[in-house]
Amino acid sequence: MNMKKLLFFIAFFGVLCVTNSPNALKAQTSLSIGPKLGVSFTNLAGQDVENYESAMNNVDTKGRATFVGGIYGQLAFVGMFSLQPEILYHSKGAKETYFLGNTEVGSQTINLNYIEIPVLFKLRLPLSKKFLPNVFIGPYYATLLNANQTISGNSNNLMVINNFDANSSDFGGVIGGGFDIQAKNVFFTVDARYGIGFSEVVDGFSSRNNNLTLMTGIGFRLGK
Repeated sequence: MNMKKLLFFIAFFGVLCVTNSPNALKAQTSLSIGPKLGVSFTNLAGQDVENYESAMNNVDTKGRATFVGGIYGQLAFVGMFSLQPEILYHSKGAKETYFLGNTEVGSQTINLNYIEIPVLFKLRLPLSKKFLPNVFIGPYYATLLNANQTISGNSNNLMVINNFDANSSDFGGVIGGGFDIQAKNVFFTVDARYGIGFSEVVDGFSSRNNNLTLMTGIGFRLGK
């Protein structure tokens, strides 16, 4: 799915939510904020990445399990629609393992650490007053904090290259779903999401961030 199609789908999703809740914009809204954290399974994708893997048959490219966490807000309208911006620390990248025959001889890990800002359009399905499944979609923008490349061998030697030449920003889309458990002035949230990068990680080499992320959090309602 290219960027134009995804953004069109986001707009359509937002209109659909509002039209299914005709009193949403007139009624009182509620704002909640709180922390979120989780684990992200990240990898790099792109034509040049695929070509490299095909040419190097002694390389096994795998994803990395990394940390993601930060704060989020949820502006919930009366009805099913809500808007959820987030500010997250999100570590991305990939790991390659090198083999000689069936013997592992070394590995390379690319670490890309971002401050990521997703803005999610969320559709909550009120199956009951306390249990609210949801689906969401939206764009994200991320700015790179630092990047490095760690190379290790089977003799336990380790080399870290701190000036890995990654682009300073990343842009993409997020799609996922989960559920909220609502109490009086607090709710617990769990979600699974897939992040799709649209911009290249490195100029001149087709490589984009992809990740599957599992998150949990707690939200505190502000005001009455």
